[in-house]
Amino acid sequence: MSTLFVLIFLASIIWFFIALRKDKKTGGKTTRKTWYILIVAVISFMLIGSSAKNKSKEKNTKSQQSSSKKSNSKVVKNSSSSVSKNSSSSKSSPSVKTEPLKSRINSALLKHLTEDQGFANGTLDENGKPLPNGETRTPNDVFAWSKSISKMVYYDAGTDAIKIYFTEDAMKNLSKSEGLKVAQSAQSMAAGTLFSEVAESTKEQNKIEKMFDLDTAHKMKPYVVLCDNNGNEIARTSAWDNQFKPKDFQ
Repeated sequence: MSTLFVLIFLASIIWFFIALRKDKKTGGKTTRKTWYILIVAVISFMLIGSSAKNKSKEKNTKSQQSSSKKSNSKVVKNSSSSVSKNSSSSKSSPSVKTEPLKSRINSALLKHLTEDQGFANGTLDENGKPLPNGETRTPNDVFAWSKSISKMVYYDAGTDAIKIYFTEDAMKNLSKSEGLKVAQSAQSMAAGTLFSEVAESTKEQNKIEKMFDLDTAHKMKPYVVLCDNNGNEIARTSAWDNQFKPKDFQ
């Protein structure tokens, strides 16, 4: 359309000068017809400018729309990629479920305590297998502490902990200093169990060590709650280093 207006403008401006020249030759006065030709030239020139502006606006609008579409396309692709990555990550790194883990902790603690009591009573061989025909061997005094413990279980003490139960006989017969040594031995056994007998993967092992603060600051031992055979609390380890406080056994 702008091309047509350009042609009209050029034709009318040429026609105007020709008519103006003719008017000068004939009478020296510019006729009304000549002025009409000039008006046509001016109008066509204005239409050329208007058409050019409209074209520029259309180009800008199209350019913006194209840019917006590309941007939206990238956002959609990135979002899709992010969802895909999160889904893939979720599948490849499943979260460790705590409840089954606690159950396995309890099973492993029971197994180790039973074995240690078997060594202490001389009813197991060096591989932890029961001796045949009810035979016994010389009791191993290294594991004598285990006979003073009735059970050891996971316990939520406001933080992940191991609850250690003294037997009724231990409560009656052990001195406080002897009770401290038994509690420390039981805590060391619990630490060994948590480090080596529970986790089924590296991720689970990392979770266990984080749950029980099994690091050098806490002496590589779990937080412990010590109680009598009825579950009544006697003492707790320090929250700073997971060590038993001597004052509790004086």
